[in-house]
Amino acid sequence: MDEHLLKYRQELIDAKNASQDELDKALLSLSAGAFGITIAFLNSISASPPIQTGWLYTSWICWGLTISISLVAFYLSVISHEKDLKILNSKPDLLYEKNRKDPINTAVKALNVISLVLFITGLITISIFAAKNI
Repeated sequence: MDEHLLKYRQELIDAKNASQDELDKALLSLSAGAFGITIAFLNSISASPPIQTGWLYTSWICWGLTISISLVAFYLSVISHEKDLKILNSKPDLLYEKNRKDPINTAVKALNVISLVLFITGLITISIFAAKNI
């Protein structure tokens, strides 16, 4: 195998490992941050029962879906890197095809956008809930 292919192979391995590490960081950040803030907010208004809690539940659902979709995206990313490693070992020229379509990469990109939209939607809905309860 050529030296540049070996270098690219190592980059794929490193990217796969980095994706796995980012999975843990994203889960911790999203779940602890979003849910922790909302729980703290609920405690601060505990003197009176909160109104329009649907906004709160919507934000929790959005953040839960964000976490779930992020998990799937990270997992698919790992699968994509493993697939590229197999191609690199068997038919390295395929990696450089201009019109190479990889449905897994397309799915990961779409899932990342959906996760971002859901997270922002969660922020908006928790903001509405907070505004109605202040």
